[in-house]
Amino acid sequence: SWGTLVALALAERHPERVRGLVLVSGYYHASVRMDVPLLSPPALPLLGTLMRWTVSPWLGRAMWPLMLRRLFGPRDVPAAFERYPAWMSLRPSQLAAAAGDAARMIPESVALTSAASGIDVPIAIVAGHDDRYVSTGWQSVRLHHALPKSTLRIV
Repeated sequence: SWGTLVALALAERHPERVRGLVLVSGYYHASVRMDVPLLSPPALPLLGTLMRWTVSPWLGRAMWPLMLRRLFGPRDVPAAFERYPAWMSLRPSQLAAAAGDAARMIPESVALTSAASGIDVPIAIVAGHDDRYVSTGWQSVRLHHALPKSTLRIV
């Protein structure tokens, strides 16, 4: 979902490099998100550094099964992803990057959604009907209505 903001930014800032976009389960419109206050603190100076090297990896590992169920729900977590080494995502460098993304997600979505109406390429928007992580109606359907050249596919 966060990658869709990167794709929109690329199309908005470098239109000569983009011929079309496929946006999947994106976050486009500001909304209340409980993951932002939970995931952002490791981006803070000093306190965040301390967290990334001490408690955050252990908290992340403890919450890992719940996060996967939420991310893939309502479907089961794919067997291939269950074998993914969680610790790879819980290294201090990865925690810093994810925390920075979480802290900037809402302000970036506000800025990019208003600029997205000027993007002049075909845009395919794909979203899950029962997505529990990103609200399809609030995010993808609204973006589709704001972008006349877009198509929307809800699966």
